[in-house]
Amino acid sequence: MRVLWFTNTSSLFGKSSSSYNGGGWISSLESELRKVEGVELGLAFFHPDEFFKVRQNESTYYPISAKAGFLGKIRYKFCRKKRDSFDVLEFLKVVDDFKPDVIHIFGSERSFGLIKEKTHIPVVLHLQGILNPYLNAWFPPGYSFKDLFCTFNLPYAVRLIKSYLLFKESAFRESKILSSIEFFLGRTKWDEQLTKLYSPNSRYFYGSEILRDVFYKAEPWSFKEKGCFVITTTISEPLYKGLDLVLKTAKILKYLRPSFLFQWNVYGNVQLFHAERKNGIHSEEVNISCEGVVTAEVLVQRIQDSDLFVHPSYIDNSPNSVCEAQYLGIPVVATNVGGVSSLIDNEVTGILTPANDPFSMAATIIELSEDSQKMAVIGAESRRVAIRRHDKKSIVNSLIEVYDVLQHPQ
Repeated sequence: MRVLWFTNTSSLFGKSSSSYNGGGWISSLESELRKVEGVELGLAFFHPDEFFKVRQNESTYYPISAKAGFLGKIRYKFCRKKRDSFDVLEFLKVVDDFKPDVIHIFGSERSFGLIKEKTHIPVVLHLQGILNPYLNAWFPPGYSFKDLFCTFNLPYAVRLIKSYLLFKESAFRESKILSSIEFFLGRTKWDEQLTKLYSPNSRYFYGSEILRDVFYKAEPWSFKEKGCFVITTTISEPLYKGLDLVLKTAKILKYLRPSFLFQWNVYGNVQLFHAERKNGIHSEEVNISCEGVVTAEVLVQRIQDSDLFVHPSYIDNSPNSVCEAQYLGIPVVATNVGGVSSLIDNEVTGILTPANDPFSMAATIIELSEDSQKMAVIGAESRRVAIRRHDKKSIVNSLIEVYDVLQHPQ
């Protein structure tokens, strides 16, 4: 069986098997799938490397450089309406060369899904974030587009504005892609509902994701009395990820419960100054520390040294950060948005709180901090469920079954 992936990352391209250390869920899946006898795997992705095809570590890689050469850069820069057409031409070259039995597209964010209308080869779209609902929640409550101009940091403002405009453009394209797809892979009730909304006659398959390898090898979390309650959050830069909710919740904890000693560590590529200025809250005054981007190994250690993991996003499908925290067995508090309720059975494998409700989130944190037994029970149950959900062998076997169905649909 020849399977061609179109992915948003270069996966294991350029990395030797000996150096592989997890590196993301797509590369984790590639590492496992290429062990399956009878599967020939090809991967196509946008990449500045101008090689057309590279054979490496039992996979065939196609680094797509739509902006290759002087003319390529010019047409890509100034012919915005034709960019997708240029991309599809490159995709078809890859398809013609690899001759796959099945095409597996990861995510609806890029132009990859447009290949569906240009080929008779069965295509399955693996849902990640879904842009249109994300665009609807892009600005947190109280924010507007004009806030992007009031950061007093021009490079940051320009980056956010460009990100928003690109997001909006991509969401428009996504609607076309989702409506054309016949087969979907997803993980939550929420993303399944959206597939039926966009493509009523489509078929949906459940497919969990393999986590980064270091999380499988880590020791489970256990509560340790430290005298200071440590909270961990892992988020990225977009406003809808809820950094403002972290600030508001920490302020409530700090000033309504002054006897509650806590430290809130935020990991990821985030900038605090904009949310601080917008909300009038200084992070250091409410015990928040921005730790930046860390390796998976360091993150595992930091989570294990924490007491609680909090996910504050305004929209999400199945955030890997929550899955990784659950796999380690630390109790998780998350906003009840998008597909998160498919990961967390409220009061059983975590706690769900309303979006944009820092008071409820603060009260939940206090309640858990005063009941270490409840934290231990929730953490242990979430780990038990996560171990089953992210079992490598089951995930690979299920994916192979999907590929078989696509080749021989009923």
